[in-house]
This record gives sequence, C-alpha cells and structure tokens, in this order.
Amino acid sequence: MLDHAEKKKAYINTFVYEVGLCEGNLAKRKKIDKLRLSTAEWDCVKLFTSLLAHADNAQQSFSSDRGPSLQQALPALEALHKAWSSRSANPRYKAFHIALNAAVEKIKQYYD
Repeated sequence: MLDHAEKKKAYINTFVYEVGLCEGNLAKRKKIDKLRLSTAEWDCVKLFTSLLAHADNAQQSFSSDRGPSLQQALPALEALHKAWSSRSANPRYKAFHIALNAAVEKIKQYYD
C-alpha cells in the first residue's frame, strides 16, 4: 500500500488539498493542509518501502503454488537478516534504526 501511495503521491497531495477546500472552518482547513506530506516525508516513505521490499522478497522466495519450498526459508531469513543488519548501521536509515534492530532480533529468534 505504501509503495502504491508513493507512486501516486501527487494524487494524494491533491486529495488532501481538495478535502481542505471543502472545509468551511479556516482553522480546520489549516489542520487538514498540514496533513500533506513534505518532500522529506515522501523520501522517508520511499526509504521505508525499500526496507519492506526485502521482507517481501524473502517471503516470496519460499512461497510457491508448485510444490514444497520450505527449503528456501533459511536462505531467505539469512538474506533478510543481512539486508536489514547492514542498513541498521547505515546513517541513511537512522530513522528506522530501532525498528531494524528489533526486526533483526526477531529474525534471529526465527532462525534459532
């Protein structure tokens, strides 16, 4: 959903703006206008979706309609652990540091 929202951010910003236009109360309109995401906030959404893509890739690697795929679970968990661990230490992902560390710990529990 976030990936789709990030791709359609212009529509979302327009929607929030138009909702604000429908509000007769000026104070409420200003609050609605503040709901529009800034460029920095959209950048954060994009960064977050890139992190979630690693989990989606891991899940997809051991999901199959064609036959057993559980043998792919450990390599998928290892890849996810590596991806999120490396990003946890990266200053670019500082906003997600605590969540990434918690996720890495949870992956360790699954792995063990």
